[in-house]
Amino acid sequence: MLLGITAFSFLVFRALLLPLVLRMIKSLKIRYQAMDNQPPRRHFAGTFLLNMLPTFLGVLLAFWLSEWASARNFKAQERHLLMEVQHELELNLSDLEQNLAGHEKGLAAAKSIQRLLSDGSLSLDTLPMHYVEALRDFISIQHTAAYETLKSRGLASIANDSLRLQIADLYDFDFETIEKVEEKYSPHEFFEHYNEPFLRIVAKCYDFTPGEVADRRIMPLSALPKEEKNMMNARLNKIKYDRQFSIRVYQDVVEKVEKAIAAIKKELGDR
Repeated sequence: MLLGITAFSFLVFRALLLPLVLRMIKSLKIRYQAMDNQPPRRHFAGTFLLNMLPTFLGVLLAFWLSEWASARNFKAQERHLLMEVQHELELNLSDLEQNLAGHEKGLAAAKSIQRLLSDGSLSLDTLPMHYVEALRDFISIQHTAAYETLKSRGLASIANDSLRLQIADLYDFDFETIEKVEEKYSPHEFFEHYNEPFLRIVAKCYDFTPGEVADRRIMPLSALPKEEKNMMNARLNKIKYDRQFSIRVYQDVVEKVEKAIAAIKKELGDR
């Protein structure tokens, strides 16, 4: 890479600057020859300037080439980091969408169990599936390696201020919010809070006597005593509320991730 930059820089110098430098030196030589008949002090000043000009031009050219190479390397590094972050966000987006779909199924399952409690319009055969989906918990799987690499090299590696802040907010705030909602917010531990009280009530609808047909249904949920149905409905309403809260959080973060991915693609496409 460095050899390629050096070779290209030499070609630029040879094609654009070298002819100009040679013309300037030739012009100064003509003036220097004309100084032979001038006073010694002027002759000395002209000689000094003529000798210093190549050095000055060389330093100036070296500085320009160094700046050009640094800018080129910065752009290449920025592009590589953005591509890694984009790929990582796409992985995170897939995980977020799966959890979002799971919460939506949990919400629908809670509503289905309430229908079983109210009128038995659904087959009791569907209860085990609805039961599992209504109480299913999720964990937050977040990929952060690319973002950690970006932070280690400095967030300023991304020149676009808006895009840099957009990415940082996602990782440092939104993804942490998802993690807290799923793993550190006690009311959302559905299985732990509701499994045992639900089982005590639902078990009355089945016969688990040894030797009998496994899970033999003996009565519908709608035939349960009113007090027990009210207790289940109250808990199912709480599950629905918490599921709806999680769904709104996920939808908001999914939208932000999609916008960040689109912004990165636009930034990469503009180069």
